[in-house]
Amino acid sequence: MIVIALIVPYIGGMVEVVLSIAAITAGPLLAPPIWALFSKYLTGRASLWITLITLLINLLFKLVFPYTLSFKLNRAEEMMTGVGLPLLLLLGYELYRRVAGKVADDYLQYTQNLLKLKQQKAALNSAELYAIRRQNYFGLRVITFSLFFTSAMLAGLSFITANGRGLTATVAGAIFISALIPWLAARRMKRSIGTQTPGN
Repeated sequence: MIVIALIVPYIGGMVEVVLSIAAITAGPLLAPPIWALFSKYLTGRASLWITLITLLINLLFKLVFPYTLSFKLNRAEEMMTGVGLPLLLLLGYELYRRVAGKVADDYLQYTQNLLKLKQQKAALNSAELYAIRRQNYFGLRVITFSLFFTSAMLAGLSFITANGRGLTATVAGAIFISALIPWLAARRMKRSIGTQTPGN
């Protein structure tokens, strides 16, 4: 940590360090897991390798090439490299696996676990289902209350604060609107619970 603090002035200052870290690490660390949410071909090992390779390349462009080759990327180029390189590698790997017809073992295991959960849910009796619905309803109520309370607190702050009043009010409104989602879900669940009694 002391070494990092000492080299901050030579890199360009704290703002430069923060922006560079964001440009270098955001794409490699976030792109593979987000891609994996929507792909059945990306494996965990491939995600790790893509992250490591892109991080290494970004670090070379930031810390090595400017001093060895006198080649330095500007801020926009750093951002493009940090985000574009992992996306290109992910796209290439996705196309390769699709053409080869190789579905990731992780995805196959996920589908098997999902099937088991559905079978277990179908085997539950009505009393167990009723108890699960009651727990889910309670959880939705807690989430709804938390969001509404946070929205009310931010709305109150927007009237008190001298700076950023509009932004605070906007965030409060966004949280209030998002609170409507669990609130409506809780209402639907309450109606379904009302039509079901334990043991029936």
